[in-house]
Amino acid sequence: RYVSVPFLKLPVPFLVHFHNLSLNSPSFSWSFGDNTAAFNRDPIHLFLHSGAYTVTMQALGANLTCTDFSTQVVYVNRKPEAAFEITLDTCFYLVSSSNRSVDATKYHWSFSDGFATDSTEAMHAFNSDGFVSVNLIAENDSGCSDTANAMALIPPKPVSDFTWAHTDCDSLVTFRQQSSNTVAYNWLLGDGDTSQDPEVEHIYHIAGNVPVTLVSTSSFGCRDTAGKNINIIVRTPADFEMFLDSCAGQVYFSNKSPIAVYYDWNFGDQGSSTEKNPVYTFSQNGKEYMITLTVNKETNCQEYIQKP
Repeated sequence: RYVSVPFLKLPVPFLVHFHNLSLNSPSFSWSFGDNTAAFNRDPIHLFLHSGAYTVTMQALGANLTCTDFSTQVVYVNRKPEAAFEITLDTCFYLVSSSNRSVDATKYHWSFSDGFATDSTEAMHAFNSDGFVSVNLIAENDSGCSDTANAMALIPPKPVSDFTWAHTDCDSLVTFRQQSSNTVAYNWLLGDGDTSQDPEVEHIYHIAGNVPVTLVSTSSFGCRDTAGKNINIIVRTPADFEMFLDSCAGQVYFSNKSPIAVYYDWNFGDQGSSTEKNPVYTFSQNGKEYMITLTVNKETNCQEYIQKP
């Protein structure tokens, strides 16, 4: 998911030539303000960093007892060195730039899609994958500038999808992933079972609308999710039990069909119900009625049973 792309330059040292204008002095001692010293007449000194340095020269007389001092401030303002590293969050097309510039006080970032900012560090999310570029102009207070740039490839995001096939009245369902830019898969099959195979054959012990989810993962660890409700109707025997509440004059029906989806009750007296476990009051007491339960009516998986 994260990719680092370095883009660095080495700083260039700054040489200063000092010309000694002292008179009547054979010996000299120089202090350059950066914890270094020299003892020759006309030193050449290498300043490693920009800044204001107080340079002191001590001139010694011939007898080494008379001395004189001269102090000047040397302003070293080297050309800035632009440098940065970029880090990619490929799942969100996010580019983060870490500034590594030297001797700069102002920055201007520009991205290949037109986004720009003058902040010290830059972060920007692109809208699409592909090659992208980042450009940095680093500037100092004197108007000197330097430029650095880098390119990177943002890979496409994963897209999760799948198909499923089911033979009428069979409990076996076949799933096939149709995802793109993916290398790994996690199926949530809706009945508590899971699988990590690209293609899955699964036997269900439930029926009706079953929510199935596929989580697909790219080689960069990015994920996408696809979810579908699959409708399963399997052939199942019809059966029921009934209990008479003589005090209330009602009959309680208990459906014993294992995994039926649809229920159609005919109570023999022109009464009917589509509930799974109905409670019914017959029109006449003491008369025998033929009860018919049809499960999965008007499908290829229809079954029925009759009881008096």
